[in-house]
Amino acid sequence: MDNKEFEEKRRKKFLVQSVIWYVFLISLSYFLPTVMLFYVLCGVYDVSRNCNIDGQLLYRYFFGNGVPTWALSPFNILMDIVTLPYINYRIYHLNARQRLKKY
Repeated sequence: MDNKEFEEKRRKKFLVQSVIWYVFLISLSYFLPTVMLFYVLCGVYDVSRNCNIDGQLLYRYFFGNGVPTWALSPFNILMDIVTLPYINYRIYHLNARQRLKKY
């Protein structure tokens, strides 16, 4: 199989997967609009925590590679709420690192 055949096969697979995904989203929006609205809001909150939000990031998150992340966004938000008292502020002090090196 040469490169041109491979690209054509890959393009067809992408189109089929895209059509399936869009049909699924449209049907879910039609039959369960409140569930879809909940997922969209959770996804918007989840993606809003990123820096440098642009159109490509939003497209990849909601329709591309980030679909599993979007599907698990309510769980991600729940885990954020559960671990709220243990937020990592990314502030490290030199003394704390030195104490860790003793052991």
